[in-house]
Amino acid sequence: MGAVADDPSDGIAAREEWFASSLTRARPDNGPPDTETMAQYSDPATAYRARTNALAWIARNQMSEAARGNKASIEAISIRPGEARRQTAFAASTVAIAGVVAGAIDLGVNTVKALNAGTSVLRPWKGVAAALLGKDAVTQGGDAMAIIGVGLHFLITIGAAAIYYLVAQRQGWLVRHAFLSGLVFGTIFFLAINYVILPLSVIGHPLYVGAETIAIALPSHIIMIGLPISIIIGWRLKNA
Repeated sequence: MGAVADDPSDGIAAREEWFASSLTRARPDNGPPDTETMAQYSDPATAYRARTNALAWIARNQMSEAARGNKASIEAISIRPGEARRQTAFAASTVAIAGVVAGAIDLGVNTVKALNAGTSVLRPWKGVAAALLGKDAVTQGGDAMAIIGVGLHFLITIGAAAIYYLVAQRQGWLVRHAFLSGLVFGTIFFLAINYVILPLSVIGHPLYVGAETIAIALPSHIIMIGLPISIIIGWRLKNA
């Protein structure tokens, strides 16, 4: 049937056969294909030109669409790495700010408490180091162990901020209700530290025991850790 369709001189029957098998009709004036009937193409030469124009028009459009698709793909590829770097930088800065602020608040409060109690301001941070290195190592290491303790302290708060950020990205209500989320997150943080991390550390048991001690320690962790992290991350994500 292809041989018949390529020859416009085979008469009306061949021309009708070709039109019946064609999916696209075109005008003989080089315009795009339309829905004109084959009755318009009573002349074989006109029908042949119509078919040629239709095929040429289809080929041009296919090439144009392919070129536009390639251009869009190239633009997407060129933009994607930059956008990924921007998102990574935003996430890292948000986590760092929230973790450092929470850690600094906790550091300041514990320093003031140590001064009021008349003890060394290094003692709380030596205790943090002892959870990792053991009491004997801290005793032998002296005051320098407090630096390790402070480093571990900020590592924990930044890690907590990273966890909260990852969850808040996927759960929009954490961003919309930052204060309530901070209350919940601070409570979870306290429970994880006291009943999971400390028992697994060198200390081997919860540090905060008894209703009175927990009644003080729990609100402290909520105020110093949970709320700063939730509010800062919520604000950053909301204004991203």
